[in-house]
Amino acid sequence: MNRIDLLGWVLARLPSRRRTAAAAARAWPRIHLIYFALAFFDLVAVGGGLSLSYALTSHYANTMTDLRNWDRQVQAIWHIRQRVADVGLPASRVFRSGDRQKESDALELAILDLNLELSNIKGQLPSSLEPALAAKVQAMIVDLEHSAQALVEISRAVLGIFALGDTNSAIGKVAALAEMQDGLFLQLAATADTLRQSLMEDMEQRYTEVRQLKNNEYLIGAAILFMVLAVVVYGHMVGRLISRKYEEIAEAHDSEQAARAEAESFAARVAAVNEDVVRLNADLAHNLAMLREAQDDSLRKGKMAQLGQLTATVAHELRNPLGAVRTSAFLLARKVKDKGLGIEPQIERINNGITRCDNIISQLLDFARSKGIQPEMIGFDEWLTKLIEEEAQRLPASVAIECRLGLGDVAVPFDPARMGRALINLLNNASEALVGKGDEPSKFTTRSPLITVTTRMTPRGVELSFADNGPGIAPEHLGKIFEPLFTTKNFGTGLGLSAVAKIMEQHGGGIEASSTPGQGAVFSIWWPLAPGELRAA
Repeated sequence: MNRIDLLGWVLARLPSRRRTAAAAARAWPRIHLIYFALAFFDLVAVGGGLSLSYALTSHYANTMTDLRNWDRQVQAIWHIRQRVADVGLPASRVFRSGDRQKESDALELAILDLNLELSNIKGQLPSSLEPALAAKVQAMIVDLEHSAQALVEISRAVLGIFALGDTNSAIGKVAALAEMQDGLFLQLAATADTLRQSLMEDMEQRYTEVRQLKNNEYLIGAAILFMVLAVVVYGHMVGRLISRKYEEIAEAHDSEQAARAEAESFAARVAAVNEDVVRLNADLAHNLAMLREAQDDSLRKGKMAQLGQLTATVAHELRNPLGAVRTSAFLLARKVKDKGLGIEPQIERINNGITRCDNIISQLLDFARSKGIQPEMIGFDEWLTKLIEEEAQRLPASVAIECRLGLGDVAVPFDPARMGRALINLLNNASEALVGKGDEPSKFTTRSPLITVTTRMTPRGVELSFADNGPGIAPEHLGKIFEPLFTTKNFGTGLGLSAVAKIMEQHGGGIEASSTPGQGAVFSIWWPLAPGELRAA
């Protein structure tokens, strides 16, 4: 006998002074139907919530898969762009180095890399694109191959003419080489734009689908609220009915006492059902909140990926004309050398400006770079000592560096190239906090500038700290210093510390800063000692 039949059996035997037995018998089928209606509505609401959860989760998984595929395609095009720049670099660099054989060898290696990248993209792009778009991209790749071959021929011609001693003709060929590179860059940009447009259309469609799914949240929420209210009303109705029957049981004979106990048991079961419904509602609300957070995180990562791609594109677009400026400045300095024209200071300022722009571009590329790290097991203290000795030559002479190395001969896993960029950024950041650019001692904020570098082993792995005795960081700025583009300097980009944070995240570690105004600042970085804990970008 189930609980519905049990309650019906109990109430059917209760005496009634207000209605007849026939009226009582007609009331229970209605309660029976209400119970099954509520149970059905509960299943519908829970099923709707689970369906919405599954739809949002599937949508998020599909979106992340498509973003990864698109990123691989754009990275392939980006590698070709870098190879094109590498092919043109020996022809521009030979005027400065004067070593034609070395630059010729470098050119041949760059040509092999370019041909390999072109072969790779021909086999990769069509498999991840729509047929029509794949055909269009394949046609663009064929044009790229022809243009790349022409670029290779011009680069070889420049080196050949330079070997014959005809510098002016070689310079003219370099100009033609630059025009050919620009054309190739435009073709690559057109290919990337084609893929990007396809991604934007797909993302817009997915965004529309997500908004439709979010609208369903309100419907499901309303359904759950209605269900809860219905259960409350139902419980109230059953409670009133049971209470009324209890009054009748008081006047009944001894056998009716057993029916009272059975009715109380039914009331306890109804309460348990109510508790189950409330618990299910809480779980459903928690799952919906997690889905919303996952969706927001997906949108944020998409925006950051686009920002990184844009930053990398801008950085490389600036570096190419900057190389032409550097080459021109070199040729100009060589032509006016020992002629007493008095323009050497201006040429020096040009070279200083080029160096500064090149450093800014390096920071942009560090921030935008998404290639995975390549960790090596290296004795960190010895490697750090060499790095600081080399970098100290580039810092203002007034800045003193003190090393407190506590790792000894312990070899730790890290990517030396990425870690070197991070540590140089931290050293430069500390130096600039102490003496600015170091060109006007009267403006130094610290009279005895000192940077203390400390290495040690901690429970979270290898830890390295840079402490300075400068003016410190204002409390209102301390929470923003790792945000991209935030800077308090009139000559900074605001990407140095952001790049360091990204490099440490790739190593599986992190960075933190502490400061007391007027007492300097301390920047600490750490990463795990076990190589298996390092992760790719």
